[in-house]
Order: sequence, then structure tokens, then C-alpha cells
Amino acid sequence: MQGITPESQAYMGSIVSEAFMEFDKHTLMPFYQKMNDAIRTESGRALATGGNIYCSANFTSGIGRVKGPDGNPEPRQIYAPHGYDSVVDSDNYENFSQENVVALFADKRTTQERLQMPVIVGEWGAFPSKDFSNRLIDQMNEILESYLWSSAYWQYLPGMEEDKNYSALKRAYPAWTDGVLKSYHYDRQKKQFQVSWTGKEVICYLPFMDYQFIGNGVLKTETVKKQQDSVYVKITSEQAGEMSVVIRNK
Repeated sequence: MQGITPESQAYMGSIVSEAFMEFDKHTLMPFYQKMNDAIRTESGRALATGGNIYCSANFTSGIGRVKGPDGNPEPRQIYAPHGYDSVVDSDNYENFSQENVVALFADKRTTQERLQMPVIVGEWGAFPSKDFSNRLIDQMNEILESYLWSSAYWQYLPGMEEDKNYSALKRAYPAWTDGVLKSYHYDRQKKQFQVSWTGKEVICYLPFMDYQFIGNGVLKTETVKKQQDSVYVKITSEQAGEMSVVIRNK
């Protein structure tokens, strides 16, 4: 009996990767196209598209752009990959590989650059409440910052807002800008947030109530929404070009 065997392949992973690639291209993408065709008859909202169920692993995605009603590539499409280390949902977190997570999301970045789409990481994390959890969250926050990605953490557990092992999830970030976001970083130890952008306005989420600005060229600041222990702040610049501000907790 002839066929594909482990002995006939230098790397078995290539077989799996190619199979997933074919599934994405020839099964998943036609499904996404049908979805977009139906949605566009009723709504102009963006369509979030991820890969197959194994898109959270280190397999290159085969998804592409769907076509809009005019037959051109759909401009309102978002790439929404998932990403986990292989120990997820196990009791083996002592073997968690931060290097694997870096490589995994670097591959997702390559897919984003090919697709030329904005990204919302649809799932990441699933960390247990342990003394190492914040360190792993910090690493993922750095990846999100470096790629300027949005994300949704998986999963919510009752009471985790007060659990110190998840405190790194509470971070400052730019929520909206009328221009182009250039960079941002939140230092949770110092409770200090830096953001750079081009454009007139940016709205930032701050995980603290009392804040002060450091920097020049800020025309106006306005608290647009208050929550129990956090705020959304709108910053309006008085000059054209790239702006950069630092916001600290008082």
C-alpha cells in the first residue's frame, strides 16, 4: 500500500500545515465570502475572519481577502487569529515556552502583512491563577504593543478583577484615533502610559482615575467616560504631524 507515511516525509508538520492551508483556501474562504455577501446587504460593519480551529497553533493561515459588492477586495475585513502555547488547558505550565509564543505571533504578523488587514487577536491567554501568570500576560502585552494589535483575552473567570495574579490584564491603551497610531507602551509598575500618533485626536483608556500629562503640544484633554476605577480620556493636539504624550497616575 502506497501513500504518505512518516518515513516518506522529512517533516510531518508540513503535511498538516498544507492540509490546513488547503482547508482555509477552499472551504473556509468560500464560507466567509457567503457571509460577507449576506452581511453587505444589511450592514457596512467590518467582518472579522480567522483561520481554522488550529489557527491558534504555529501553522501559517491560508485565508485571504473576501470580495466586496463591487468585486474588489473587501476593505472592511479584519484578521482575527488566536494564539496559545501548546500547554494551554493543561497542568503543564512549568513547560510554557515564551519563545514559542513569540514565534507563533510573528507568523500571525507575517499573515497580516500579506493580507494588509488590521488585527484583533480573537483569543489568547487562558492562564491559570498562578504567581507566574502576570509575567506571561506582560509578555503578550508587549507583543500586542509592538504590532499595534487589538485583542480579547480568553477567558473571563468570576472574581478575576480582584485576583492579583491577573493584574497585568489591566493596562492603558489607545482606544481610538482619527489619525494613525504610531506606538504605545504601558509600564504597569510605574503606572505610566506613552502614546504617539499622527492626527488631531486620540482617546485612551487609563486604568486609574487621577492622571497628569507630560509633554508639549496638547491643546485640550477631556474625560469622556468614567468607570469605577478607570477613565477614557480624549487628547486633542494643537499642531500637525506626529504627537507623543506621557500620562502618569498622580
